[in-house]
Amino acid sequence: MTKTPFDVEKEMQAWLASAQMDKLVDYLKRGAPYSALSEADLREEWKRSWRAMAPTDRAELAKNSDLVCEFQRREAEPPYDLVRDDFERFMASSREGIDQVLADPDRYAEISDSVANDLAEFIVGHSEEKN
Repeated sequence: MTKTPFDVEKEMQAWLASAQMDKLVDYLKRGAPYSALSEADLREEWKRSWRAMAPTDRAELAKNSDLVCEFQRREAEPPYDLVRDDFERFMASSREGIDQVLADPDRYAEISDSVANDLAEFIVGHSEEKN
């Protein structure tokens, strides 16, 4: 049996796409709570979510994820251009958190192991599906 070449970037992209699809399925199973919003109201809710969001605010992160799913359900791209400043603020805050993790070898090892294990499980399951 010959091994097929392993493309880490391709597998990582597939893993991330699969995770987003799982979020969309979950959103739909919960009744697509933002489906009744008009397009204008959805865009306003999107802006409100980004204004309120912080990397440690799990409730707002979940709400934002649901809004992304609603845009996907409507086959529309989330309007990141409307939230550029809030997005930059969020990313700067996220970078601070990442820097803190990088400065703590134990925390870094824990997170690295967790991500590596999740990715490995996906790859194994993904390769079994192909066979």
